[in-house]
Formats: sequence, structure tokens, C-alpha cells
Amino acid sequence: MPPPAAISTQTRSQSTRTNIHSASNPTSTKTPPPPRATTALINTLSSSTPIIGESGPFRYSPKPGFPLKNVLPYCHPDIDASTISSMFQYAARVHGSKQCLAYRTVVGRAEQTVRQVEVKYTEEGEYYEVEGEPKLQVKTMLSDWNWWTYEEVTVANKRLAAGMICMLREMGVTRLEDRDAPWGTMYMFADSSPQWFMMAHAAGMMGMPVVGVNIRLGEAEFIYTVNESAPTVLFTDARSLPTFLTPLVECPSIKLIVYFINSSIEEDLERCRADVETIEIALLGSVAVQSFDDVLEKGQMYLLTHDDVMVKDPERVWSITYPQSHLHRKPPKSVVHQEKQIIATVAALALQMDGQWKNDERYLTHLPLYSILEFAFVHAVLFAGYPVGFATQEAKFLLSSPFDNGVLHPDFKGDFNSFNPTITYGIMPWWSIIVDIIHNDILGEKTEREREQFWQWYNRKKFLLQNKLDFSTALQFAEKKAGIDVIRRRLFGNKMRWIGNYCSRMPKEKREFLGLVLGGEKGIMVEGFMIQELNTIVTFMTPRTHDPINGLGRPMPSLEIKLKHHKGHVKEADGCIYGTICIRGPSVPLTADIGPDGWTTTAFYGKWHIQARHLQIIRTFRDLRDRYLGDYIPVGDLERILAKAPFVESGILVYQGQRLELIGVLSIKESALRTFVQETYNHAHEDLTLDEIMMLSDLKSRIVKFLRQLQREHGCAGFELVDKVVMIGGSFTRANGLLNANGELDRKRIMEAYRDEILYEAS
Repeated sequence: MPPPAAISTQTRSQSTRTNIHSASNPTSTKTPPPPRATTALINTLSSSTPIIGESGPFRYSPKPGFPLKNVLPYCHPDIDASTISSMFQYAARVHGSKQCLAYRTVVGRAEQTVRQVEVKYTEEGEYYEVEGEPKLQVKTMLSDWNWWTYEEVTVANKRLAAGMICMLREMGVTRLEDRDAPWGTMYMFADSSPQWFMMAHAAGMMGMPVVGVNIRLGEAEFIYTVNESAPTVLFTDARSLPTFLTPLVECPSIKLIVYFINSSIEEDLERCRADVETIEIALLGSVAVQSFDDVLEKGQMYLLTHDDVMVKDPERVWSITYPQSHLHRKPPKSVVHQEKQIIATVAALALQMDGQWKNDERYLTHLPLYSILEFAFVHAVLFAGYPVGFATQEAKFLLSSPFDNGVLHPDFKGDFNSFNPTITYGIMPWWSIIVDIIHNDILGEKTEREREQFWQWYNRKKFLLQNKLDFSTALQFAEKKAGIDVIRRRLFGNKMRWIGNYCSRMPKEKREFLGLVLGGEKGIMVEGFMIQELNTIVTFMTPRTHDPINGLGRPMPSLEIKLKHHKGHVKEADGCIYGTICIRGPSVPLTADIGPDGWTTTAFYGKWHIQARHLQIIRTFRDLRDRYLGDYIPVGDLERILAKAPFVESGILVYQGQRLELIGVLSIKESALRTFVQETYNHAHEDLTLDEIMMLSDLKSRIVKFLRQLQREHGCAGFELVDKVVMIGGSFTRANGLLNANGELDRKRIMEAYRDEILYEAS
């Protein structure tokens, strides 16, 4: 696969011819032979499309004329692509005894007395320490990494499927007539783990759809989703068993609970046995409760006298997921994927990453596997033959001391430092915590001179990469002088090459900072775009297509994208095409609102950069209070909420300063601001001029408090809330050059015009 520069040299006329050719044979079933080197193309129909109000479709394909539906056979020509399980069996035949899945268990706990110190200040501003009451903390001890090989995972998948069939029959469940769910469904209420992975594959072999949910569902949501999906099997962690006692009474479809426990402490094992006994007695034997190991053993015996349990039907339902709403205002809505749609997604992501792996890759996952992006990426890693480690117990032990919130015994390393991954993904709230750790804990312990040196050489590394002066010795020197390599090693181990973010919006400034510090020598942090409502990946950025500032990566090879403009014509300006994002292709789920032409219109408005060939999200049409957890929210949507404040005419939000605080640059309505001041200060300061009002010592903090409350009322949270404000006593107009030709705020010019004020607030 050539470097990105080779992609950008293709002319639009070439793209037009290529895509028209492939579009003329949409039903072609002939699979092209596997090439020796993949040629990456983004094919684009001409904007002079005959369909009024729409752009032509954009897609990423491995070669001209490549049919959209042939993603998988083209990527893996020898594979049996009828099921996810057969795909993994192919990987197991290739990689055999290689390490595949890894996990750690809890092996001990120790109580430690921790000294408590409170810092107080004198009237002169000098600080002193006050000794507090010692606090007793429980510290956890973890094992080394335990491994399953590819061969062992394949055998376990088959035994688990057989064991569940045997146990369901013992509970009176016979094979149902339902083609999509001959044994009912399996409700997955557990963190990601090797056991989760294997149970999902076992369910797939049985033809049993997997029901994926957020484990932080409330009891009412749990009952609702269970009764809607009607599972016969519930898979969970032993720690969650006590939470099911009450709700299971209202969930009669469940006949078998399979649990796993990743602790070898006798106290935990005894508590688990007691919980199992309590559930069986309380439910009068209507539900069998079995451990993961028991099901494996049962399946091994069953297969001695029975045939293969594999169901091969790519048209059947493979998964039912419940993306969680942001503010829990509505009942969870299910997303249904057929197996062929899961296969297309996994294959497309594997194709995106083809040729970009190094020889010693290791991936540490701590995100839910019911998310299609995490599920697909884990499989892409495994298909390439590299090991995957699973974080321990809700990712509580990812970081080593002193960044572990005091949960780990000091003699034991966190999951990152002990596994030493080369790749990891996270979500925006977690990455925000990492940013705070770097600033407060790591840089905070340095002297002022050391911090100055860090930023000096950090900017040097930034300069080298931005100007493509990719000299490894110069980069290594900059990293060493800044101490970046030490920071990365303390947090993530000494092998990290690149990091990624998905779900939510990662501000470009934070993405750049995290990439430069934690994303290896190349400073790589990638990002993808998922539609949570559809549990569908739209674009994906790889290390080779890394863009630290703009864009969300290439379209998935299993999708086509087009932009539709509501005013009857495609809006094209500044080398970009604007419109509502529409998608179609073999990875779009069964429950999507698909039109007669195969297109699904999303709730996102975006722009396609014609030359750079990447997608950006401009806004969403959904009320932020009704969005899904992890939805991508463009900064423009946050700015529109700020404009709802009575004293704000308009404004922009920028991330600025070393701490990357969110700063609002606001054009103020004078009369409304005076009203706010009178109400806030109990009618004081009525005689002040506007400039004098804006100089009031604590006015900005009061305005920030008001704006943050307004944002929360409209569905914003956490990193979306404004930190500081710059108030401008005048309007942003065309006359002062702060509006563009379309009458929209010109973010770049506003930032340039008020650069000093922004930097002052950020300092």
C-alpha cells in the first residue's frame, strides 16, 4: 500500500472514471485475485452528478473496479467467510500455538495504612501541612499474564457451544423454530475479557445472537432490555451475581447463567459460591447457574458423542446491541446486525490495516467488545497474528502507582506496564484523565526549569513532525531532552507506537498533545467516526493515514458515503463539499432506516475535503439531551448552546494553553449583560460603563458558572463544559472581517484577532 502522498496525486477525473466503472457492476460476484501490493484509492464521483442536491458517493477501495461487497474475499482469499467463527478458525490454523488472548487474575489483597496530609495556607500565602487521621486502604495484588493460544481458543469456543446446548436441554429448552435464534439469545452483562470473546464466538456457533449492553445499566433498563431480547442465557462476572437476584424474577426467559471469576482468593470464591446458591434457591431451580469452566467441561463430554455444533448462516442475526442514551431520557433502542454485516465490518477494518503492522505488535483492550469498532479491531489484530491483552476488572488496574488511585499494591505493575502494548485505544473521558495526570502529577512534580525544558523540546518534536522532518535521531533526541519517552514509559510501558480514540469528539489540540507525548516517536494518535445509534463505523484512521489536525480518516471499505444538501443543490466551497451524511453498504445494520435506494440518512452534517480526501463533522441534528453515550458532538453544536445565554450574541470555543482548557470567545449583548450583573450583584455596579463591568474581578467566574449550568441543561457534560471566557464588547461582522462569505463565524480570524486575550486566559 503506497503512502498517503500517492493517494493525493490521483486526479478527480480518474476517480470519476474508476467509480462509474465499479458502480456499473454492483452485483458482480467475481472475486479479483489477491494483489502483491494493495493500491489504496479513494474514488469520487464528479460533483456534476445528475442527482440534484447530492454529491456523488465517496468510497475507499483497494483497486479500481473493486466491488463493494467483495471486501472480505479480496482481503482473505482462502478464508471461509460464512461466519465470524469460521474466520477465526482460519486465523487459528495459520497462527496455531501463538499467544492469542491474555488476562490477569486477582491473587491477593493487603491492607495498608496511608498517611493523610492536608495542605493549608497562611494569610501571607505560605503553605503548611496538617497531619490528618491515617486511612486504611485495600491494595490489590495481580498475577502475571495468563495466556490462551489460538488453538486453545478455537477448541474452547466449540466446547462452550456444546456445553451450553447440553445445559439448555437439561433445563427443558429445545431447539426453537426461530431461524435467527434457534437457542434463544445470550445476554452479555460483563466487562470485556477472553471469556466474553469466547462466549460470543460460542454463541455464534450455536446460531445464538449476542445481546450487548453497558454493564452500568440501571435495574429498570436491565429488565427492559432482557424482556425485549428474551435471552435464554445470561453471561456475567461473578461480582455481578448479587445484582440479579431481584430483577431475574421479572425475566422468565433466562434459563442458564454462566459466570466467570478472575480471582483465586478463597474469600472471593466462597462469596461466589454463596451467591450462586442464593440465586438457585430464590428462583426455585428455574435457572441453572454454572461457571465458565463447568460449561467447558460439559461441552468436552458432550462432543465425545455428538457432531459439530457449527451453524453457518450469514443471513441470521448475530448481535443485538443497546447503545446507551446520554441522559437516560428514553428506553434503550436496539441495533440489530446480521452476521454478514459483522463480517463485512471486521474484514473492512482488517483491510484498512493491511500492511501496517510491525513484527512485535501487542494490543491492550479495556473498552467494551459490544462496540463494533472494538470488536472489529480486536479481530483485525488477531487475524494478523498478534496477541490481545484484556484489562483487569473494569479497567481498574490499567496504570501503575502513583497513578492508580491507590488500588494496586506498590509491588505490582498496572496492566499497561506489565503487558507492554504497542497499541491502545481509549475514549475521550479517559483520555482527559490521562491529560490531567500528565499535567498535574508528572509535570507538576518537576521544577519550573524542567517544565520549561519539556515544552521547549515538545515544541521541537512538534516542529519536526509537522514539517515532515522525520529524522529518527532528531526525534529521539527531542524526546529524550523533553523527557517524553520517560512519561510514556511511566504510563504505558516502553513499546507504545500509536494510540487511538473513538466515541465522542477528540479536540484536535488534545489529539495532537496526546499523540506527541504518548503516540510513539511518530506522535501518532488516530481517530475514527462511529454512529452510536447504528453501532456502525463510518471512517477509520490508520497510522499511515494519520492526520494530527483535521479529518476522521478514510471511509470504511465496506461503506459508501454521500452528502445531501437540503436546498436542492450540493454546497461546494473552499475545496469542500457540504451536506447531510448518508451511508450505504454491506456493514450497515438491519435496523437502520434504509431507503429504497439503499441509502441511510444520518443525523450528522459534514464536509468532504476534495483534495485531502477526508471527512469532517460540522454539526448534528439531534438534541444533545437525546444523543447516545459517546456520540460525536462537533464544537459548533457546543457554540450554539452558548449562544442561548441571554447576554451572548455569538461566539466560538477554542482549546488553548498548555492545559488545553476550553475557552469561550464571546460577543456580548450589553443590555443583557447589564441585566445579568444587576441580578447577580444585587443591583450594584449600575453606573459602570461596559468596559468597567467586564473588568469586575469575579464576573468571568460567575459567567462561566452560568454557562456551564446552561450547557448541562442542554445535554453537555465533562470535557464539553467551558472553562474560561474572553468577553468582546462588540459584534462579529463582515465589516470587521470576522464573518466569512457565507455569514458564518470565521474561527481562524477570530482567534487571530483576540490571540492575546485568549493566551492571557489560558496562562
